[in-house]
Amino acid sequence: MSPLPKAAAASSSMKWLLAIVMTAVVTLMLLFLAGVFHAKVPMKSQGAAAQSVDDLKTVIVKTIKRQRFEPTSGTVKPVHESAVASKLLAKVIEMNGTAGQTVSQDQILVKLDDPDLQARLKQAEAGLTNAQVLRYKASTDFARAKTLKEKNAVSAADYDAANSAMKSSEATLEQATQAIREFQVMLDYATICPPMSN
Repeated sequence: MSPLPKAAAASSSMKWLLAIVMTAVVTLMLLFLAGVFHAKVPMKSQGAAAQSVDDLKTVIVKTIKRQRFEPTSGTVKPVHESAVASKLLAKVIEMNGTAGQTVSQDQILVKLDDPDLQARLKQAEAGLTNAQVLRYKASTDFARAKTLKEKNAVSAADYDAANSAMKSSEATLEQATQAIREFQVMLDYATICPPMSN
């Protein structure tokens, strides 16, 4: 026999011996953890369990409320939020609120400087008066030209000119009316109110 099989046999038996020793060590560790090697705690006798309630001391327990503060980071979002801004570029002359303040819908928050808008509104009102006068004159002239045309006492060119003047005066009157509405709206922009209450 050659020495190689003896070495292989010795190596095989060493492996078996190592496996048996490791199994024994693991088994002993499990038994130790299970408490086999520790002394048992004796159970209390039945007499101790039947101890009288009268012998026990009672204590009254009260609930104490304490404030507790915890630092956190976050963002507070309101239930209703509205952005209030001006449509005009003007100097603020009056401010009646601050951020986060409760407001009502008809409360004036900001008043802007508006004398230039007042002046432009007065100009538009004067333009409306002028347009009304021109409209009256043009309608009178057209009525006269219409009467004369029926009698063939006016030329077609004069009749057409009176008709055009009346239509032009109507357009000028409408333009003056719209200019007043525009400046009234712009004046409303000079007073900023919240879109809703709260």
